[in-house]
Amino acid sequence: MFEVLCLAPLPEDDGEKIRALRTRFQLSQPVLASVLNTSLSTVRQWEIGNKHPRGRRKSC
Repeated sequence: MFEVLCLAPLPEDDGEKIRALRTRFQLSQPVLASVLNTSLSTVRQWEIGNKHPRGRRKSC
């Protein structure tokens, strides 16, 4: 029963995909950071590939 509650791992997005998504919705890095409740530094790190968004993960 508890297996139903487990989430599949999220794919890691590369910086180009994140930048393309931000551009598509015409968002600046500071605005995207605000919308996602994260720091501007984190968004910059995602885009240059030093960090990857982890999203919500749950282990079973």
